Amino acid sequence: EVGLAERLAGVDVREFTSIKALRERIINTVEQYLEVNPRARDRQALETFYFCASDTVVIPTPFVARNLGEFIDGIPKVSIYSIHYHFIEARLRLKLNSNDFSVWLEDELDLGTVADRLNQIDIYTSTLHDIRRKMIRIVESAMAA
Repeated sequence: EVGLAERLAGVDVREFTSIKALRERIINTVEQYLEVNPRARDRQALETFYFCASDTVVIPTPFVARNLGEFIDGIPKVSIYSIHYHFIEARLRLKLNSNDFSVWLEDELDLGTVADRLNQIDIYTSTLHDIRRKMIRIVESAMAA
């Protein structure tokens, strides 16, 4: 169902601060598609879709940041899973319109502009490694200013 796939691909998870709201948008999108394309409801798929569940296991790392220098030192050292947890999962976990890194930079270091620049990193066109590199560039440029 190419039309439905395009509509679902257009759903930006960054707009949501809860799984419930994201789930409702997906259901709404599918229901609207089926209203216009009722025969698609019973069309057999080429491959079965298997629903999976995910549990997040949070493990503290030895890395901490009490200032911008320690933050920039820590970003290259933490795993991409840590980047994912703080940059992507935080929105849903904490019901934020931002990420943990940006919240900390703004609230604790009063670096709202840097926080905004981090928050603008596109998670759809960037890998987690790209996100890390972009974060480093943004924070280093702030430190140089």
